[in-house]
Amino acid sequence: MHGEGEDLDFAFMHLRTHSILVHQGQTVATGQQLATVGATGDATGPHLHFEIWKGPWEQGGVPLDPLPFLRRWDAWS
Repeated sequence: MHGEGEDLDFAFMHLRTHSILVHQGQTVATGQQLATVGATGDATGPHLHFEIWKGPWEQGGVPLDPLPFLRRWDAWS
């Protein structure tokens, strides 16, 4: 994603198998459903694990606090 002049990676984990409704690089709208929450891996119940990274998520990027992003996005709705 391009925002704030930076390349950002968004990581969503524990999604229900085969439920992803979007593809990499796609522009999405506020409130648009991306997938269905599940309980994959070692999860003990359905939940969403969400991370924002500056730089490549799996290749040495830097994790960012998602709260400021969530607050800004909430203000847009």
